[in-house]
Amino acid sequence: PEAAARLRAELDELLSGRPPTAADMHELPYLDAVLRETLRLLPPAFALGREAIARFELGGFAIPPGAQLLVSPYVIQRDPRFYRNPSAFRPERWLSGETGALPRFAYFPFGGGARICIGNHFALLEAGLALALLMSHVELRCVPGFRLELEASVTLRPREGVRMLVRRRRRRPPRSAGTIQEPPRSAGAVREPLRGAGATSDDGPRAAVRPEVARAGTSAGPGTHVDGTTAQPRE
Repeated sequence: PEAAARLRAELDELLSGRPPTAADMHELPYLDAVLRETLRLLPPAFALGREAIARFELGGFAIPPGAQLLVSPYVIQRDPRFYRNPSAFRPERWLSGETGALPRFAYFPFGGGARICIGNHFALLEAGLALALLMSHVELRCVPGFRLELEASVTLRPREGVRMLVRRRRRRPPRSAGTIQEPPRSAGAVREPLRGAGATSDDGPRAAVRPEVARAGTSAGPGTHVDGTTAQPRE
């Protein structure tokens, strides 16, 4: 709940209710930290396959050429050698400098090397826009008693989905300083913009019009507009 509240506050301050854009992503550091922390704990690609091209030793085991190896971001990204309190969801670890000295491949949710996912930047942009839009308009909470069970298929996914309660946020739009509120109009009244003497329109010269507002039910007479304002002849 604390992370969600902080994220909504950041979004409200920057967006003020408008839809997020790609340009906004650079102005939302906590949103970026939330995405990074989510991918650390629950990387969709939970295991990556690689083939040894030469003989080497790893952890006391001799690896021959051609051996198939599995490397798991899910395991490595929860290693206490690299992350303090590794099982906790702490987006602030990406903002405090705590992860600034991570060794290479201590964090690799999109793989790495020559075969890194070519869509990683687009995926982060897409996820950021979707999360910003959702968090700006709704509040999400897990159904009481729900326990997340993971399934390691082609990608890491919820076994039975995620059951959540969705509630629309009721946020009053901010009012600009110095905004002047117009008085309410009478029922049936029609207002026409004031034009100065000699003003023209698409259909030619028009007479100057006094800015009077018609009352409902006023009938038009000679020299009178249908909204009750009086036309003065041009001199």
